[in-house]
Amino acid sequence: VADPNWLLGVGLQRGWNSAFDACFYADNIYNNKTFNGKPPCKDEPIEDPIEWFQHMDNMINLMQTLGNASRDSKLSCEMETGMLDEKGPVVIQIRNQSAMRKGDAPVPQYLPEVEPWGRYKQFTLDVNNNYKGRDLFDNVHPCATRELAIYN
Repeated sequence: VADPNWLLGVGLQRGWNSAFDACFYADNIYNNKTFNGKPPCKDEPIEDPIEWFQHMDNMINLMQTLGNASRDSKLSCEMETGMLDEKGPVVIQIRNQSAMRKGDAPVPQYLPEVEPWGRYKQFTLDVNNNYKGRDLFDNVHPCATRELAIYN
């Protein structure tokens, strides 16, 4: 768990992110089939299990990266503001789908995920690359799918 520093007022942020990160590590400690230490990429899917020593190196490197990002408050814009990005893939996909259904779905509240890819700034760009151009509507974001299911 990242060391809280109550004087800076970031102790809760560090505590929550450390808890999410610990859950993510526990969930992926034996997952060498779908986890490679990087955000999922539609252009480079994981096709074969990763060798065990490489998997453990990926886990250790990710632990250090996430610990530093949490300690230095290098959070994604959505995590910092607590609101989904108006120009992000989730909001655009929700608005597009609700317009096609002649509805007006509200912009949902931002809910941080256990996976670190949307919580830290350095991974957000990689994840959003999966939703650029035509891929924005061909590759539906899981959060958009969930929110549309709740709305409808």
